[in-house]
Amino acid sequence: MKKKCEKKGVEKEREKREERKQSSSLQSCHNGAHDVSVTDCFAKAGSRPPHCHCCKKDSTRPIRVGCEEGGPVHLDG
Repeated sequence: MKKKCEKKGVEKEREKREERKQSSSLQSCHNGAHDVSVTDCFAKAGSRPPHCHCCKKDSTRPIRVGCEEGGPVHLDG
């Protein structure tokens, strides 16, 4: 019984660390200074591997940049 309780405590601590990491990374998101060119790709309906067919849509829009340790690691837009 004791080992099971210890394991749950370790798992809870790990979850808390992960939550802190996620919340701290959310604080380091910034709006991009300029709109950027973006290409979105979509699989066409009925397309299946290995013969996938895709279509693309080009656009220009603002993005958000997520940073960790001073460097960009994630783009949203």
